[in-house]
This record gives sequence, structure tokens and C-alpha cells, in this order.
Amino acid sequence: KELEFLDWNSLPRSFVIKPNKGTGGSGIIIFYGKKKGALAWIRPNGDIMSKRDISLHMENILEGRYSMGTNKDTIILEERVETDPFLKQYSYKGVPDLRIICFRGIPIMAMMRIPTKKSNGTANLHSGAICTGIDIATGITTYSMRTNTKTIFSDVYEEIDSTTDLKENKKLSGISIPNWDEILTIALKCQEASKLGFLGVDISIDRKNGPVVFELNARPGIGIQVANKAGLRGRLELVKGIKVKGIKHGIKIAKNLFPSIF
Repeated sequence: KELEFLDWNSLPRSFVIKPNKGTGGSGIIIFYGKKKGALAWIRPNGDIMSKRDISLHMENILEGRYSMGTNKDTIILEERVETDPFLKQYSYKGVPDLRIICFRGIPIMAMMRIPTKKSNGTANLHSGAICTGIDIATGITTYSMRTNTKTIFSDVYEEIDSTTDLKENKKLSGISIPNWDEILTIALKCQEASKLGFLGVDISIDRKNGPVVFELNARPGIGIQVANKAGLRGRLELVKGIKVKGIKHGIKIAKNLFPSIF
């Protein structure tokens, strides 16, 4: 009923549609502009979706097509983050985000997910985005991977050393992520608020507002291990008995235990 009475004229030129219970990034659509004089919006690849097209997609979300299991879902309409100029140069039209895995008050592993043409401007690995490991101690990027489309198997990655789809592709290792300590602090504050012992926090850096939280994931994908060339289990085992006295202490522990050998 709410969809039937949606005020289409109130929607901005640029926004994002996503399923509340979606998995693997499916069902997310990003719009970068609006067609002049029409109720139609433009996607990163240049495709135009009319009011009817978007309505059908929303109906699919409500029916649970993109949700975990067969449960019906709800639609989230959210603002599109304007990428920080420094990180924008590595991304194809979309917004890169940073995923921090936190465990019992300690940041365990981190990566940057970079949208590509194949991923349609989203930062989802299963859609074709690039994953780049980040050294917890310094906030500097290390290895980069993308899904290998030349194999019949899923979740097979190949190592790359530069961006794709850009006029001038750039080297991906050695990037110093801005506001790194602040980002780690935000991730641990999210874990405190969620009361989850194991959590994946997705953060982006907005041009105007700095670091902003995208999502909290109770079941974050484990592709982050590929980007870091390191396993999660060993790190989890290493810290599980440590008593953390606070956020600053948790960050200090992580920086001492998990410096990159890149």
C-alpha cells in the first residue's frame, strides 16, 4: 500500500534502493541522476529505469526475492554517499567502502571494496568489485583480488595490481586510507552498540561528512581473507582470551598483533 502511494516527485536525483534483509549485495540499485522531464532515473552504467521499472524491482524486494530464505522483505531508500575525492580516483562511478571485522573489542582484519564497471557501481565482491587488503597497523593497502570469471566455480579470485575500467588505471597497493584510527574507533563503537561479539562494519568516507557507517553485518562474507592473504581463524584464536580495557586498548592490541608483512 505504501508503494502504491509513494510520492515519486519527492525522490532526489541521486539515491539508493536496497532490500533490508538482502544478501550478497543482490537487489541493490544505485541511481546517479534523473532523466530531464521524466520520472526516470539513471544507473552507473547509463541504463535508465522508469517509474514502472523501479516499481517492479521494489515489488520483487517486498516479495523477498533478494532476502535470505523466502521471507518477505522491506525496502530501504537511502541517500547516496558522495565519495571522498582521494578514494574516488580508484573507483568506477560507485562508492568504495571499508569493511572492518571486529571480534570482542579488537579490529581483526580490514579491506577496501572498490566498485567496477562489472559490479554496476556497487562495492559487492560477488557482483565483480575489487577487494583490497588493508594493514590494520598502518591503514595502508596491500594485496588486491577480483573474482575470476574464467572458471566455472564460484568464489574463485585472481590477484591484480591496479584498478580496472578507468581511463588511467592506478596501482592499488600502498594507498594510505584517510582517517584510519577514526575508522577503527567507529567500527569498535558499532560493535559496542550492537552487542555482537563478531561483527563486520562497513564504512565509507563521504566528501562532506567524513567516515559514515553503511551497514553492520552479523554474517560478513569471508572474502576478506583472500584480500589479506591471511586466515581469520588464526587471528580469532590469538585474541579470544585477551581482556580488552577499552576502544583505544583494542586498537593498540590489533596494531601490535597484526602488522602486515607486505
